[in-house]
Amino acid sequence: MRIKAGEYDVLASGTVIGFRNEPIDFTLTEGERPLVVRFVFRTDEENPGQRTEPKIENDRQLSLAFVNFTNVLGTGNVGPLPLGQVEGRRLYLYYRIYSLSKEPEKLVHYTWYLGERVDQ
Repeated sequence: MRIKAGEYDVLASGTVIGFRNEPIDFTLTEGERPLVVRFVFRTDEENPGQRTEPKIENDRQLSLAFVNFTNVLGTGNVGPLPLGQVEGRRLYLYYRIYSLSKEPEKLVHYTWYLGERVDQ
């Protein structure tokens, strides 16, 4: 099956429930050096606002820390989040994160998009 949203190809889309307070790893490419995006969930009681903190771990791994995402009704981005390139095309992410209760588990809806070609 192939899914398109306008000019963008859907690379992957789905839902995952985090296991306890463990990170969620998305392996976007296969091979010897896979490209991995890690979702990490944190609570910061001293700074109560929600925020997303990206961190480049190395040339093949990006971590996204979702801080204070505790809304039972869900929180997500309102526009595509550009994250880099995959196979010569721009990579975008849309997400919605729901807090299931006072427990650390999160329900995550995600869609990864491949966009326009990038000169390499």
